[in-house]
Amino acid sequence: MSVFAEQRYQDATEQSGLIQAYGLDFAPNDDWSYGLNTEFGTINSESGDELRRRAVGGKVGYSGDWLRYAGALEYREDKSDAETRDVWLMRNNLSYKINPDWRFISKLDFSIGNSTRGDFFDGNFVEGSVGYAYRPVFNDRLNLLAKYTYLSDLAPPDQLSSTTSRAIDYSQRSHVAAIDAIYDLTERWSIGGRYAYRLGELRMSRDNYADT
Repeated sequence: MSVFAEQRYQDATEQSGLIQAYGLDFAPNDDWSYGLNTEFGTINSESGDELRRRAVGGKVGYSGDWLRYAGALEYREDKSDAETRDVWLMRNNLSYKINPDWRFISKLDFSIGNSTRGDFFDGNFVEGSVGYAYRPVFNDRLNLLAKYTYLSDLAPPDQLSSTTSRAIDYSQRSHVAAIDAIYDLTERWSIGGRYAYRLGELRMSRDNYADT
């Protein structure tokens, strides 16, 4: 069992503040692990638009011979004078060894945000994927990975773009299918390639009246 405590000070143009975090990790055996964490603090306290944050979360992990899973759930509340936003975040990773050569892999991450200012100011994110990995044990010169990914992103209206520093005012949804392969020509040289197909929709506004 391990206990940790940390303080994170962020000094940035758009957001600065001090966040305190505490956590507990516990592994009763070689297969299972658990964890609890919490954090609280303030952001933008110097600019007058102070944001008070508190969060609590937990995680669980299992690592067996054939099955591996890691998941985490977090609840976060950001409160200011003008708004209170509640956010649920969850991460899931699962892999299952079908046989020594084939493995099934999957991932599901999502966040759901609710704002007291109305539905327009909510923010939601979903990313899920499933795939199969071929990694032969006795002749591993060829390795393959086939994967499908679904992405839906509706960022909060106050989130800024990292490239333009402007507020993000769009939503997107994508379906991606991809196949990756790598082949060992010699002990030193390998050749690899990837083929992917993406079907995406982009709505240039957060509301439902914009064209896709």
